[in-house]
Amino acid sequence: MYFVLVRIMKVVQTKLEEEEYTLLKEWLKKEGKSIEQGIREVIIDTLGQRAKVSSKDTFFLERSARSGKKDVSKRHDEYLY
Repeated sequence: MYFVLVRIMKVVQTKLEEEEYTLLKEWLKKEGKSIEQGIREVIIDTLGQRAKVSSKDTFFLERSARSGKKDVSKRHDEYLY
């Protein structure tokens, strides 16, 4: 039995200033990467860093948790660990 993984790719275009393009091209040449490969890696790295913190994380919501305990500010480590 064979499985075929099909990845649908989208084409994205953007405009760069001449200086930006030159710097990008020089950097990628040193890295031994194509422009396509380098840009994809930068995007994936950037999105990965942002994905580490979710806006839905209860830590960032107002009134994320109520314990009812009055001494949490002093004994938080004991409660957490």
